[in-house]
Amino acid sequence: MSKFVLPAKPKSIRKKQTPPRKTPFAVIPTRSLTDKTITDRNRTILAMVSSFASRAGITWVSQGRVAQELGVTRQAINKQMKILSRAGYIEKIGNSYSGKPGIAGCTWRVIYDKSLSAEDQIAIAGNGHELEVDSIYVTDEPMMEPTLPTEDAMRKRKVRELEVAQERDEVKAQDYSREFVHACRTICGVDRVLNEQDARIASELASKQLSIKKWRQILQDSMHWHQQTGRQPPSGLGYYRQVALSQQG
Repeated sequence: MSKFVLPAKPKSIRKKQTPPRKTPFAVIPTRSLTDKTITDRNRTILAMVSSFASRAGITWVSQGRVAQELGVTRQAINKQMKILSRAGYIEKIGNSYSGKPGIAGCTWRVIYDKSLSAEDQIAIAGNGHELEVDSIYVTDEPMMEPTLPTEDAMRKRKVRELEVAQERDEVKAQDYSREFVHACRTICGVDRVLNEQDARIASELASKQLSIKKWRQILQDSMHWHQQTGRQPPSGLGYYRQVALSQQG
């Protein structure tokens, strides 16, 4: 009589998910370029992690893969990523997809704008992962579906755009003031101190998009004329307001 043997348990079929895939470029937060609290080594790690991220800044590249790309130990990468996390450039938003070290790491977000949540950042990008199928990386984690930006996300984005525009105009207004003071000193040998009214005029010129090149030319022509005629240069920006606005662009 033959012995009865239970059939082997069939292998479970698991959905395939995109592996971390490095792109030929890296989009990193602009603020990291001038941040004195992090080092160039930190920026290198941030750039490498970002090179694996989707357009929403989402990646699950493992620390081992980053270490392999840079030729260092995983422990060194772990230390650097903790620094970047404390500095507010990356955050862990999920555990390992595969549960197997070295295959697919935890889910990380590159933080481009601190005022946006991970959900808002993904919604604004349209699709957080842009996934493809690969035979090596497997997971039971469902794919993320494209979502539309929420009203709150769009509002925050609009507010930030306005803030950036205001900051840009403020910097440009300061440039107008500096050009005037510099022209007075270098051409006519006279020092000028600007007041609040001059600051308002400089802000108006900035909002009208008058180029610094045209503004500098207006000042130089005027200062040379005052020098040649032996007259004192104007005491403020009001003298140039109308002629400058007529040449905006």
